[in-house]
Amino acid sequence: MNELQRLMQQMRNQLNQFLASLKGEKKKDAERPDIKMCPVCARFNASNAHVCEYCDAVLRAKPDSDFDRFGQAKADPLNPVVVIYVICVFAHLIVIYLSTLVVDYELASNMWAPANKALWLFGANYNASVFGDGQFWRLATHMFLHGGLFHIFMNLGALGSLGPMVLEGFGVRRFWLIAFLSGIMGGLLSALTYYLGMQRLGVGFSGALFGFLGASYVWCKSNGNSFLADRLRKYMIWGNVICILLTMGGIFNVDNLAHLGGMFTGMGLAYFFESSSSARVSPKQERLILAAVVLFWLYGLVKCAMMVHTEYF
Repeated sequence: MNELQRLMQQMRNQLNQFLASLKGEKKKDAERPDIKMCPVCARFNASNAHVCEYCDAVLRAKPDSDFDRFGQAKADPLNPVVVIYVICVFAHLIVIYLSTLVVDYELASNMWAPANKALWLFGANYNASVFGDGQFWRLATHMFLHGGLFHIFMNLGALGSLGPMVLEGFGVRRFWLIAFLSGIMGGLLSALTYYLGMQRLGVGFSGALFGFLGASYVWCKSNGNSFLADRLRKYMIWGNVICILLTMGGIFNVDNLAHLGGMFTGMGLAYFFESSSSARVSPKQERLILAAVVLFWLYGLVKCAMMVHTEYF
């Protein structure tokens, strides 16, 4: 047998071994019991159990459901992080266009920041409109608007870091619940300044981002990752301190109340999701809550479209 024949024989043997391993893996998957192990007491429970029957710890879904047999993450055609990117960019393009319709307003001289009127028409969180006119839907619509290129780049950059962490820890449904509820509650705390005699117009996804930050901190702390939890805790503290100092120095007009409201909402939701009490809320009930919040946001978009039509068309 010459060298070429020996090489061909080795390749055939390797191919046969690979095919045999695939068949063995399929057989192994077929024989795998439909159970999952409790991360606290290490005892086995049924795969559809939400709470460990031995120690009452909250059980997560089987991790293998998100991975193929080669251990690679399955592609998600509707990755929520990408969806938020698209919504924010699309909304920014709309308010930029609306700004060009404002009389005596030049985008170039304003460094491509949208006009306040355009932001208000498309759902900015203006506290006088929220509590003075009853336009509560602004608490949801303001989340996806941004005040300029630097603002949107900063927020989307932070989303790229925090979003995947929250998605991995809580799943898609709870990712959206944390995002919407943190953004809405942050907007609500900011809008309450109306009763202090202040006028405030707020936009941005940063309330939800601080909710992601708080939720990630709780998740890492609950799952024993103290190193990352400490880092996230420092980010929460110093992130708020720096933003407050920038606002006090007149460098940037930061909505610090929205940050604080979103952060504490995200932490509260994460503590609930990580507790045994979360098992009392079924996935169906969570989907109903999420559907109600999304409909609230969509209702706001319809109201915005009506105001834009009345103003310009």
